[in-house]
Amino acid sequence: MKIIEDINHCNEFGSDSVITVGAFDGVHLGHAAILRYLNNVSSQAGSPSAVVTFEPHPQEIVNPQGAVSLLTTKEEKLEAFASLGIETVFVLPFTAQLAELSPEEFVREILVDRLRTKRLVIGYNHTFGNGRSGNVEILQELGNKWGFRVNVVPPVIVGGRPVSSTRIRNLLSEGNVSEAAQLLGRNYDFCGLVYSGEGLGRRLGFPTANLRVKNTRKLIPSTGVYAVRAMFATQRRAGVMNIGYRPSFEGTQQTIELYLLNFKGDLYNTELKVELLSKIRNEIKFSRKEALIKQINDDIKVAEELTSNRKIRP
Repeated sequence: MKIIEDINHCNEFGSDSVITVGAFDGVHLGHAAILRYLNNVSSQAGSPSAVVTFEPHPQEIVNPQGAVSLLTTKEEKLEAFASLGIETVFVLPFTAQLAELSPEEFVREILVDRLRTKRLVIGYNHTFGNGRSGNVEILQELGNKWGFRVNVVPPVIVGGRPVSSTRIRNLLSEGNVSEAAQLLGRNYDFCGLVYSGEGLGRRLGFPTANLRVKNTRKLIPSTGVYAVRAMFATQRRAGVMNIGYRPSFEGTQQTIELYLLNFKGDLYNTELKVELLSKIRNEIKFSRKEALIKQINDDIKVAEELTSNRKIRP
């Protein structure tokens, strides 16, 4: 997959191109439908196709105080694009100057002058331009003016409602990682680096890896205990992960602790990718160490059952 990050190199792309544009945070089932349509149109027309996306997320520029947490980092998004067969991605730096472009200025300067778009594939609720004042109807009008065709992809409906990044964020904020996975088309995951903790888990008989999430903008699901799968080096291991404040130890800062099933070894300074499979329970405070140990053993049994019975997404 070719990645172009300099807008001044857009002219190298070609002519009569088939383009889609968006933040694509999550690259969920709705986004996947747009990207598959893009590939089909490109193949039928014999024209080059590309995804135009932005870094950082536009909200970080236009509304930094209210910017959403990310479902996918730039690297994760590019990996998802590649898995869906995308050949070219333009990652445009989203700046205050870009945010100020009117819908017509954006179309003329980016889609027409630089990318020479002949066909534009967009989602049904696409907005763009200053103040998100552009929409599908305006794009169709501009397409007629500047000579490109607009194809609108309808929503993907799951559970009676359209799939959206907002819906997925809400599910993750509730800890509902299994339903979020249905909308994403894959398990939600994040990458973290193992750092040295206080050794509380080891003293209880369950040595844990303390994780520091690689990208601070990445959305972390709500506090609780989760069945997970961790990938590192060449290994894939089931595990139990606690996201929370360790109330049994009077903790005040959020931590992410991972216990890998049937694993012995030192993971310090190792980067892990963790997939969240299912929430086991909420985080609770234990007044006695014995009760906490019993609960951890119960959590492990649940995680083992989930993985052995294949009740989780592969």
